Amino acid sequence: MTFSYLRYGKRQLSDRKVVISVIVHDLSKLPVKEQQYWYSYEIDSPNFSSDDKDFEKFIRRDFGAEIVDDEDPMMLLLDEIHKINQLDKKQPLFFKTENPHLFPPIINTKKGLSDACSELYKILGPDNLNQGFVAQILRKKLSFSDEDFINEKSKKKKSKMELFNMLLVYFQLNELNESLQELKDLRISADHKIINPEISTDDNLQLFRTLVQKLYENFRKLRIQLNKLLT
Repeated sequence: MTFSYLRYGKRQLSDRKVVISVIVHDLSKLPVKEQQYWYSYEIDSPNFSSDDKDFEKFIRRDFGAEIVDDEDPMMLLLDEIHKINQLDKKQPLFFKTENPHLFPPIINTKKGLSDACSELYKILGPDNLNQGFVAQILRKKLSFSDEDFINEKSKKKKSKMELFNMLLVYFQLNELNESLQELKDLRISADHKIINPEISTDDNLQLFRTLVQKLYENFRKLRIQLNKLLT
């Protein structure tokens, strides 16, 4: 049995696909058969992304011996939700800001991605949303009328998410609405389908990280707008 030290990192291409980047010197130390295996996956003339911050950190940390902090978008997002809840001392926008079952996907499978999205949606979705507080903001701070709370087609009262969307539209945060819808669509697979836990050719780990990053950035914008409105 042969053991080899193989350093590698993930690198993003210009089409947003993610590939494995391996140090040539390390490959040269492998047995010929293993070298041939790796060579079969070599990409001719790859077009790398010009904005690959994760790979840049990998190079700086592993080869430049720099101390580089990796920002965790999940922690940033949950901290942002906590900050939003602190804007009003009497009631929070979200009832809970933590979920002990929430973890980023560890294995690159669609099931891992769907499970992570399902657990995150339990914090950001309608079941955890304080409808009374949203309605209070719309009525008292933004002067929406009772008619605005009725769905024009069904003539029924609008749901929690419909009221929340009214708030997002007012603040021109359509991107947040789109990101929440994407999160919802991805978690549906975990809640309503039996998914084969096979390793995926897509980078589901990066997909989840990118989605969480977008959610963090847009919830941060929401906090800034609510802070202006409530203080």
